[in-house]
Amino acid sequence: MNAPQQGSNAPQRPMNASQRRAERATAGRLALGVGLAVFATKLAAYLLTDSSAIFSDAMESVVNVVAAGLLLYSLTVAARPPDPDHPYGHGKVEFFSAGVEGTLIAIAAGLILVEAVGELLRGPELRRLDSGLALLVAAGAVNAGLGVYLLRAGRRTGSLALTADGRHVLADVWTSAGVIVGLVAVRMTGWSWLDPLVAIAVALHVLRTGYSLVREAVGGLMDEAPEPLLEAVVAGLAAGRESAWIDAHGLRAWRSGDFIHVDLHLGVPRYFDADALHEIDERVGAIVARAVASPNETIVHFDPCRPRQCPSCRVPGCSIRKAPFARATPFTLASVTRRDEALETGEPLSPDGALAFVSLGSNLGDRAAHLRDAARSLAATPGVTLLARSRVYETDPVGPPPQGPYLNAVLKLRTTLSAADLLARLLSIERQHGRERGAERNLARSLDLDLLDYDGRVLVLDGDPALELPHPRLHERGFVLEPLAELAGDRRHPESGVPYATLAARVRDAAAVRLQDESKGGAPWPSSP
Repeated sequence: MNAPQQGSNAPQRPMNASQRRAERATAGRLALGVGLAVFATKLAAYLLTDSSAIFSDAMESVVNVVAAGLLLYSLTVAARPPDPDHPYGHGKVEFFSAGVEGTLIAIAAGLILVEAVGELLRGPELRRLDSGLALLVAAGAVNAGLGVYLLRAGRRTGSLALTADGRHVLADVWTSAGVIVGLVAVRMTGWSWLDPLVAIAVALHVLRTGYSLVREAVGGLMDEAPEPLLEAVVAGLAAGRESAWIDAHGLRAWRSGDFIHVDLHLGVPRYFDADALHEIDERVGAIVARAVASPNETIVHFDPCRPRQCPSCRVPGCSIRKAPFARATPFTLASVTRRDEALETGEPLSPDGALAFVSLGSNLGDRAAHLRDAARSLAATPGVTLLARSRVYETDPVGPPPQGPYLNAVLKLRTTLSAADLLARLLSIERQHGRERGAERNLARSLDLDLLDYDGRVLVLDGDPALELPHPRLHERGFVLEPLAELAGDRRHPESGVPYATLAARVRDAAAVRLQDESKGGAPWPSSP
């Protein structure tokens, strides 16, 4: 586990913990004092004018005063160091403060609406608008200065409570501006009914601000991981990746006040000793600290490598390597935040789904109809999108005679199904066409569907059906490689790392695998160059 670290880029000026606490406390006291003064000014303006619009503005300032009190309290609590009862500190109290403030804002909006609708029904009677407007302009100017200061202090010290209060104060400034514009219009036109309408508009705006604060507070209390934060961590890990970092997954991050907690799993060679792991832990912690740019704590869980990861391991001279290095699995947001078991279960790493390639073959009955119907059935499967089809090839059979030639093709898919579920769907389509798989291999069949490549994964799953990825005989079958190379010639075999176009060239036999002669009819779909 890494000790708390301070990111090097984020603060606009270097601050230690005591300086951050001091600035927060100063900002909290200033917010309370200015809030009281602004409320008194707006209340005086309301008593002078009897304007429901000014009343709405004053009501929001009441909330400002209460919120400033809560802010000061929450900052005091959040500054307390971790203790046995609160080992992660007290920073989450700031989320409570922001949530209560948002709720109070919503209540204020309701009261404003009640007052405005009542005045609209009674008919407004306004007086001394000039004096009221002067007081309102002065209060708005003071509030604007306070709001800008609170936002800057919140960013400098990483305080959600200060940021939330600054946003609320600035929302109050816009409220005052709207009220001022409305009252100027009333004074110029004499249309006093504009006053309650302005108050209603203010109430709706205030309600929106309250909802935003409550939503952010609930997200913080529920340990919602901000995507920009996760993206920054993943980008840092990808840029600083070392050859021994075979895989990363299970990345999580959550915030407690200005403090960010991060944990992740890192796959490394299984023979690394404690000293080597400790050094990696320190380097990962430094990368995360730079990425989050805030006080932080990073926990790294080390996973021993497995034989299936050899093709993605770049460690030179590995004594336990079972397969040559092909290509490293890239560190992306989808792969690094996936669940621990995602690679073992064959689930898609991305919410957009996995890229998969399926081969089709038939040498019994109406071969073209079997291929066409299989493609349609697969495209109609929920969670499957057909992206492309290869041309159709006629190929010599690879089994005992007597057998007729096959028609073969490959489909390119995007699917949210797991690899196992996709394979089960392929077998179901085979059965619909009279194919029942048995112990015998390479016999004539009405339809043969194979899952060749699923997101470039190397995977072996026991079960019914059993699954091995990539297809174990993919690299030696020209009747599959020719159409596959059409769709993904640059794509590399997940284990050997050799492009499919190169593999196809190695086993090419133009006499045994040839483009179908469409002039004879029966093509399942038009060929394309």
